[in-house]
Amino acid sequence: MSRRRTTEEPPMSFFSFQDIIACTTGIMVLVTLVLMLELLTRVLGAAEPPPPPDPDLPRKVADAGRRRDALKAELAENQRLLEALTAGKIITRAQAAAKADSVRKRQQLRQQLADEIARAEADRAAALAEIVRAQRASDELARKIKDWHAEIELSRKRTRLRVIRGQEGGKKALIVECSAGGGVVAELPRTGPMRDIPKEVQRFAGDDWVDRFLAWVYRRRDKNAEYFVVLVRPDAVGHWQKILRHLKGWGFDRGVDVWPPEKKLVAGP
Repeated sequence: MSRRRTTEEPPMSFFSFQDIIACTTGIMVLVTLVLMLELLTRVLGAAEPPPPPDPDLPRKVADAGRRRDALKAELAENQRLLEALTAGKIITRAQAAAKADSVRKRQQLRQQLADEIARAEADRAAALAEIVRAQRASDELARKIKDWHAEIELSRKRTRLRVIRGQEGGKKALIVECSAGGGVVAELPRTGPMRDIPKEVQRFAGDDWVDRFLAWVYRRRDKNAEYFVVLVRPDAVGHWQKILRHLKGWGFDRGVDVWPPEKKLVAGP
């Protein structure tokens, strides 16, 4: 009886083909996420100032480039193995072991990429939360500015300057007209009828008029005999706070009120 000679060939396996499909899908997902992050960055950058650059960004880009090159090399190797399998060539055990090691490394790389994507998503969520907080602060500031404008518009309807003189100490009232480009100091007498136009005492002009006014008050005015009423124009909101802070620190009695642009404390420019 003749004995037929049998060949032991390994069964055909589609493991490499599935691996190529999974690798290609992962690359497409990664590219899609990168494009989505870039699109979100451009959209947010059009409305808000860009965030400070990440100092580790060049290193991350270099690492991503190396991973991309490694994935391309693996994809080429998988393509070669697929062509060899299609041509009917036998895959040796050494090749199978190398392929298993490549799969393990690729899984580790995929996990690392997933961790980096999760961290990037957390950073993006934190940035969005910071943008929301900044928007709320901006809305609150806009509301305050609107209230200031409403108060200024209301003050324009007033026709007289009403100053109540000190009754207990008999102090003299010094009226300070506060604007962006200068200030005028006028006084009311301790006794006598109320006057709509006080008498001018001193006039200051220039960008540094507030500092010169404060130096004049510190050297020449008496907190025991005088008190100040600051009339604030809309363009000098930042000045009156500095003036009142120094007057308070020096022990002067003080008051503040809004002053419309069309009114003048005393005659003159």
